[in-house]
Amino acid sequence: ARSLRNSLSLSSKKLFAKEAGDDNFEGIGASSSSVVRPSAGAPSSSVPEAEDSISDSPHAEGNLDKAERVARYVRVEASEEEGCLRVASAYSRRFYLSPNSKFNYSQFFRSFLYEALLFPTLQWIAVIVVETLVFRHTVEEAMYCAGARFFAPIPIIGERMRNTFRQIDSTANLMFVLGPILFVIPPLAVFADLGETRKYIEPMELLPLLLMVLVQCGVISCKYGILPASYTSDAFGKIYQPMTPEDLNRTLILGAWNDPKNEKHFDLLKMEMENACLEADVDLKHTEINVGSAHAARAIRMRSRGIGERSEKRMNETPETVSGKELMAALVDVHIGRELPP
Repeated sequence: ARSLRNSLSLSSKKLFAKEAGDDNFEGIGASSSSVVRPSAGAPSSSVPEAEDSISDSPHAEGNLDKAERVARYVRVEASEEEGCLRVASAYSRRFYLSPNSKFNYSQFFRSFLYEALLFPTLQWIAVIVVETLVFRHTVEEAMYCAGARFFAPIPIIGERMRNTFRQIDSTANLMFVLGPILFVIPPLAVFADLGETRKYIEPMELLPLLLMVLVQCGVISCKYGILPASYTSDAFGKIYQPMTPEDLNRTLILGAWNDPKNEKHFDLLKMEMENACLEADVDLKHTEINVGSAHAARAIRMRSRGIGERSEKRMNETPETVSGKELMAALVDVHIGRELPP
């Protein structure tokens, strides 16, 4: 653990300031600098980033296979805006996992408010008003936030309208259909007794529907509360900046771990492993385990996807040995994503 901290403290001294790059991110081979939104009255600044994370050409690493890309770009680095170490992603710009993250009560309560309004137009208006007047975001940042939450003022038709309202995709259109059907029409029909609805449903029978809505709001709000700061922070969160559908699908909100072997978030396993090591203040890469044969060690290294890989010299000297991180990664890779036994 001490060697890990020493090596990271040395690498953090090589950080340097860099102006924000193009947001049309095509991979971590392009600039991955994080932009910090300045507070009121503060000068504009950018977050320092590790020197070795910058590629001379955004297409220079285009031929890397998945394991090589993950091994090269998922790394622990210093975070100036969070004041701690964090784990960088190999596929998503400005997306990091930070150890010992605290529950974000601010995101929880505002998310509960937004979700409780049920109808996309009201939700969109609420996001714009609250984020700009209370949390001092710009209108554009608030629109990005609404788009990332699938809120829109009107149904989105066409690419131009999607860009105008800063929508990631057209998913918000679905809620213009489901919202009224599930949460507006049933109460309206019961209380107005449309078509003699009360012969079949009493107002008190809507209580389970209300409880279901509150539970749904609570679940979604909790997810926003535990998302990493790189995603939800008011100062530098991705939710207030342009994102791609792939960026959104990688978060807990849309359950990236429901499909952990998906090529578009192939780096999540290593990110979680590195983050777990930071939280436990250990580095299992330097823990060597003899598995009995070189054949078994090769199988484990193949399953570990390059996570915790030892140097080629060490592998040649002790071919029957793997690192603790390789063994843990292999075990997780074997079992995660598989169907539960009957």
